[in-house]
Amino acid sequence: DVVFEGSPSTDREPHIVSLSSEYVSVSGAKSLVDRVKSLEAVVKISDMSDTAAEFEAELTPVDSEGNKVSDVELAVDKVTVTAQLYSRKTVQLEVNTSGRPAAGYAVESVVTPPTVVIAGPADALADISSVTAETVDISGIEKTTDFGLAIVLPDGVEVSALVRRLKSLTYSPRLVSTFYCIYISLFLFALFYGKVVTI
Repeated sequence: DVVFEGSPSTDREPHIVSLSSEYVSVSGAKSLVDRVKSLEAVVKISDMSDTAAEFEAELTPVDSEGNKVSDVELAVDKVTVTAQLYSRKTVQLEVNTSGRPAAGYAVESVVTPPTVVIAGPADALADISSVTAETVDISGIEKTTDFGLAIVLPDGVEVSALVRRLKSLTYSPRLVSTFYCIYISLFLFALFYGKVVTI
């Protein structure tokens, strides 16, 4: 994992462009190697800017709780992280649905997230005021159902790492005969800071 040390300004967030190595061999006693969950590479946010730059970071083997695992050997002990600061922007989010719920049900109302935070180079965000999710097909639903929202974004733009879970409730379908209401949840899992370096 790439760990960013420090905090950027509220309108910026760190972004990994590339890693010189994504796979690193770990050797040592089996009991110790089995404890290694990932390798951490620390990059200081204070050293970063809006322009992509390379940072040489030492690799630290850690277990599932983030504790350092000692007495193991790494094929390489450093990695080059290319990273930069992305700008953030809040824009309108448009969500459309298609299809009809199961027979006997009718759509009563739809409530979707009005906005989403996106991130990217400042010039790439400048002309974006709204984004659209891929159409959600609600055909045949008759019970509470979760749908993932796939946001359509231009190259170089992504959903901000600030967004952990974006949820939209649809008060539908409604069972026409008994007025029994169930709900459809629309959700979006966003990217987290960092990138797993597979062992």
